[in-house]
Amino acid sequence: MESTAVYVTGEVCGKVCDVWTQKIGAIKSITLGKKDLLRGLANIVIKEKLQEIREMLQESADSDRNEIEKMGREFSLSVAESFNKTNGALTLTLSFTAHLEDMTVYPKVKVAYYDAQNEDMRALAKLNSKAIGYKAGLIFYNSLQ
Repeated sequence: MESTAVYVTGEVCGKVCDVWTQKIGAIKSITLGKKDLLRGLANIVIKEKLQEIREMLQESADSDRNEIEKMGREFSLSVAESFNKTNGALTLTLSFTAHLEDMTVYPKVKVAYYDAQNEDMRALAKLNSKAIGYKAGLIFYNSLQ
């Protein structure tokens, strides 16, 4: 079986993408990693609530993944990590594959977490990124209905 990636244009894309979204899709790399932009989306996690937060994030990721599967959609997500010991920055790269009709998209998103010096923080960041990825997939497919 041969699979080819389709540039995001045409009838299927018309359901999802306006002209500006199509132009953005042609850009190879977009960076939104500015601390000021993301600071308003951050939540503080106290150590006593760490296990509760982990469970919540895992439930969210599992629920969204199951919802995508119930829709019968082809979707995959992988999370790769790299850690810079010098500044304690953990960079997680989320790689998606989402397929619908004749359209397949392969976005990659990098999320940077700073001061992720200990293993608990890195595990939480990875779980958070996984939950973000499955939520993004669910939003993508819901936008097509």
